[in-house]
Amino acid sequence: MGWHLLSHPLYGNIQPSRQPYRSLVLGLPWERNGVDTESLSLLEKAIELFRPSGNGERTPVDTGHLEDFALLDVCLVRECMEEHGLLNG
Repeated sequence: MGWHLLSHPLYGNIQPSRQPYRSLVLGLPWERNGVDTESLSLLEKAIELFRPSGNGERTPVDTGHLEDFALLDVCLVRECMEEHGLLNG
């Protein structure tokens, strides 16, 4: 209750079905009461995009590049955390 998204669940302009890592940054609930409907809506829309398409299959992830995907995720999350003052430089 009260937590809110600081990072967008679809950041990075990469198709969700092709990115095996997706970190989120949440803001503390000290200023909010109840459910943050904007954050909830963003998460629900992202979940719909992550669900398999009509045939029930997901696009396979290129496992030969898992380290690259992980590094990309870290870089994008770090940028968000720096933007919100959660990391020093």
